Amino acid sequence: SDVVQNIILIPHQDLHRFPLHALFPNKFTISYLPSAKIGLSVVGKATVIPENKYQELSLLSVEHPTSKGFATLEFAQVESEAICQIFSNLKSNPKRYSSEKATREALQSMLPENYNIFHFTGHGTYDFNNPALSYLALAGEDKLTLADIHGYSLPSYRLVTLAACETSITGNKTITTEYVGLVSGFMSCGVAHVVSTLWTVESEASALLMVHFYQMLQQGKPEKTALADASQWLQNVTNEELTKWYEAVIVKIPTNQVSLLRFLSRRIDKLKQATEQNYQPYKHPYFWAAFTITGT
Repeated sequence: SDVVQNIILIPHQDLHRFPLHALFPNKFTISYLPSAKIGLSVVGKATVIPENKYQELSLLSVEHPTSKGFATLEFAQVESEAICQIFSNLKSNPKRYSSEKATREALQSMLPENYNIFHFTGHGTYDFNNPALSYLALAGEDKLTLADIHGYSLPSYRLVTLAACETSITGNKTITTEYVGLVSGFMSCGVAHVVSTLWTVESEASALLMVHFYQMLQQGKPEKTALADASQWLQNVTNEELTKWYEAVIVKIPTNQVSLLRFLSRRIDKLKQATEQNYQPYKHPYFWAAFTITGT
């Protein structure tokens, strides 16, 4: 029916691990819940935010920690810098921790502060044998585990974005225990929406989708609509359009970010040299179907 536009999925057991939202036509906006109980606890938490007001929310950004044993995310700096530029119109906003400064001590100190958005660009992993040990990888060997997250109260957070691999995966120790994972951990702390990934996504695709997601939020789109729009944009964007997109991003990067500016310039040059300018490099579901949004 055309009357129904928003669908909330509460997948049963291992169905949590599949991109069920990718099965639906684009006319439906899909979000998830770990359980009906958690859903009822966050109903009505997120009011509609008008256009050009989202960037007035306070942002805590943890960016590409130098995590031991994990590969460097090539486009992580592009993602974090472009997103933070959206929120840079307010004094002391955003609060940023990157590389070796993204420690467990720093995050444990800042996360309980009354921020509205927590954006994490890095690696996350799920422990199937002991879900409480699932974690976001921080600087060095530091970790923020699911057990750590359960110790917080985070009612001020409208959005947590985990642009990391495997953060959406849930599991259970026995057939009777409630599904647990990093997403449900944040939801149980009072967070209204959590964006996360079901598998490791190629770094550029992840950065493009995430930045476009925040651009849609800036335009007044609700979180789940913004993610759906960003996913559809990534599927359809051409090499020619990507060149223009990067050219719009690069002019907003501070001049002291020399290495990032060089990186973006090389990327623009490579896109301009592509023989098929109408080619859609991110059409395949691998690039966009991993991203899910949990919340009502």
